[in-house]
Amino acid sequence: MTVFDPNALSMPVRSVAEMTRAGVDAPAVVARVTYGGQSAAAAAGVADLATNAPASGAQSFEIGSQTKMMTAVMILQLSEEGLVDLDAPAADYLPAGTVAGVANADTATVRQLLSMTSGIGNYTDAVGTDGVPLFLAAIRDNPDTVFGPEAALGIARGMAPTGAPGEAYFYSNTNYLLLGQMIENLTGQNFFEALQDRILTPLGMTDTRPQLAFGDDRLSCYLTDPTTGELIDVTFAQWETRGEGGVVSTTADMTAFLQGLLVDKTLLGAAALAEMTDFRITDAGPGGTISFGLGLVQVVLDNGTTAIGFTGGTLGTASSTYLDPATGAIVSVAGTVPEADSVGGAFALYQAALSDEAWA
Repeated sequence: MTVFDPNALSMPVRSVAEMTRAGVDAPAVVARVTYGGQSAAAAAGVADLATNAPASGAQSFEIGSQTKMMTAVMILQLSEEGLVDLDAPAADYLPAGTVAGVANADTATVRQLLSMTSGIGNYTDAVGTDGVPLFLAAIRDNPDTVFGPEAALGIARGMAPTGAPGEAYFYSNTNYLLLGQMIENLTGQNFFEALQDRILTPLGMTDTRPQLAFGDDRLSCYLTDPTTGELIDVTFAQWETRGEGGVVSTTADMTAFLQGLLVDKTLLGAAALAEMTDFRITDAGPGGTISFGLGLVQVVLDNGTTAIGFTGGTLGTASSTYLDPATGAIVSVAGTVPEADSVGGAFALYQAALSDEAWA
């Protein structure tokens, strides 16, 4: 297991252009486009730098925050079953010890957690006196201990709120960490057991599993040391929070998820899906708008292109899966460094598919 370099763990996020100028590329990129009843997958690079084995489009990768789409679906399913009132305090469905000390967690509603309007601080933003994010320092200093939900909530308990519940949008992983705990509390199942029963099995997603369930088909993932440019293998980092991340999947399975949720509409009833896709603009600027629903993101470009899905990042990956509701096209992309431009890659692949006469 790699013992992480603290300098690498505290590196700033750099743009793709900066990474290109620095000569750093993702060791592997995998992609899948599904459009017009056809599907094509591709891969470039190597699955692991130690072996130089070629990457395959069928290999799995850490999906990071794309997990949030699945968490939101399960909460909405529980709402349909009468077990959750979206407008009740989330604390009503969580053990008192779980919300204790987390600012706003005692009053914010389930809907506010889902829509990122709870005002609860983002635990991954908390930094120590040395400038290193606290969660990264915990992973670095305890490489044989899994950094899980309780450790993450321990960090959140020391954070100030970002605002009053319902006041404004603020992206916080802690929201979905709490929703993951809610699923476990209400179902009596481990998060991954509930995920298997409610989403993976119904959709035939056979290659999706917990992040720490390693297999030979897994793409290794890497973090760049900002001082040396060296790629550090972080594949086996013991980080598995449940609800806001913690899942490994493939481009085929992520495509199946969006197909089932938004095209075939087999996971949720019409009313729940309408609530999930009630998008509110969170960012507008040159080029288009970004809006957040209940666990889904909608991007609308100035040229009229619309995409619905999510982007995820981990210590060593960047990935995106998006659907164009107008055409039914789904694109899923992943790169094995966190700086990979998975969103730009997804949009570029989509535009290429639409303009390809052979595909048409």
